[in-house]
Amino acid sequence: IEKTAEGLVLKELAPGVTVEDVVANTGAELIVPEQIGSMEY
Repeated sequence: IEKTAEGLVLKELAPGVTVEDVVANTGAELIVPEQIGSMEY
């Protein structure tokens, strides 16, 4: 998640985690772009 002037932007997801999972478990409203990267370990 990146803090921007527009708000909090979801930048990437961990493998096996959906956008819905993140939104449901985040106490803030997120900006969800059309394309989201995957976390690499």
